[in-house]
Order: sequence, then C-alpha cells, then structure tokens
Amino acid sequence: MIMNNDAAIEDLRNGGQAGLTFIFNQYGKKLIHFFQRRYGLSHQDAEDVLQNTLLKLVRSIHSYDKQKSCLHTYLSKIGVNECIDWLNQQKHIPTGSSTGLGIIP
Repeated sequence: MIMNNDAAIEDLRNGGQAGLTFIFNQYGKKLIHFFQRRYGLSHQDAEDVLQNTLLKLVRSIHSYDKQKSCLHTYLSKIGVNECIDWLNQQKHIPTGSSTGLGIIP
C-alpha cells in the first residue's frame, strides 16, 4: 500500500495503525532533532516528547483540517506545546539525593 499524508490521516481517522507508522517514519527523526536543537532536550527526552506528540495527534486527528495547516505544521505545533509542558514539569521535579527522593540537605 502506497501511503501519503492524506492516506495516513484517513487511516488514523478510521482507527488504523499504518497511518501512524507512516507519520512516525516520515516525521519522527525530524521532530526529535528539532526538539533537541530548539529546546535542548536529550535524545531520550525528545523521544518521550515525540511519543506524547503522536499520542495527541491520534486523539485530535478528527479535528485536523488540512485546509488550515499542513500535517508537518500541525505536528510541530503539538510538539512545541509538548516540549513546553515537559520543560515546565521538569522545573517542578525536586532534585537532590541520588535516591531520587528529592531530599535537599
């Protein structure tokens, strides 16, 4: 099956998996690199943000309108919001001991 953005979106809207695989293969590395470069995330953190981005895409695919933005722009906007959320969460995680309990002497 030959896949493009439109077919991937339609597949996602119908509950398919092939569309998500296509989108991951098409945009995943680019988005990870963008998250690392723009927000200083580690590779692992950027992968986590990408996972959250794709999850939000799946949840919001029915509201996506290709007349308003291309898929790359839509994904990037979701990803930027996920990066900001991730960075804000990191500010609230206590640091300190190596046990991860966040005890500050």
